[in-house]
Amino acid sequence: VVAGAEDGNVIVWDISNNRSGSNGGNGGVQIIPHPGCVWSVTPFVDPNNNNNNDNHYSSNAHTDFLTTCHDGHIRHFTRHPSLLAPPTVLASFQQSVEAHRTQQHKGPT
Repeated sequence: VVAGAEDGNVIVWDISNNRSGSNGGNGGVQIIPHPGCVWSVTPFVDPNNNNNNDNHYSSNAHTDFLTTCHDGHIRHFTRHPSLLAPPTVLASFQQSVEAHRTQQHKGPT
């Protein structure tokens, strides 16, 4: 289960193994910060898959998702190694998240 929020976070709950975090820890919960309000989270389905099992998306048919954010970007999140963003893109994303968080703590201008 994946949800986005106005606070700029996407929350991913892993309910496949009944690890919902009810044990007091974060269990199967992952928080992915974004550089602004997350407007939507949408499952990603490869339009070219056609249920072809040799397609690289087939193993992640229920785990990939897209987010849209206040900063105007659409982002694709995946667990498939061949689709991961290059380190420079990941670093740029992290920098934009940190810049947004810093601005939030300063308050309005």
